[in-house]
Amino acid sequence: MIFLNKQKYFILLAKRALDTMNFDLLCGRPLCIMWSHRDSTLRESDVGNVFIKNLNRKIDNKFLYDTFSAFGNILSCKIMTDKK
Repeated sequence: MIFLNKQKYFILLAKRALDTMNFDLLCGRPLCIMWSHRDSTLRESDVGNVFIKNLNRKIDNKFLYDTFSAFGNILSCKIMTDKK
């Protein structure tokens, strides 16, 4: 029998959600699940941001994330679309 305290249990649930639900569609929009970072400078820093133009329209957030994850940890990624 395995005993987990609540904190460890919730961490396991969060990891499972991140692994299984990230980029799933909800109301036609992709979910973006990531760990919370209390240090706001990590979220606001432009260090490490990569901007790519002229992507094929078939490329989605998950494909982009999976492709660049091979090179290191990704805090977040998003396909920007033209607002026409």
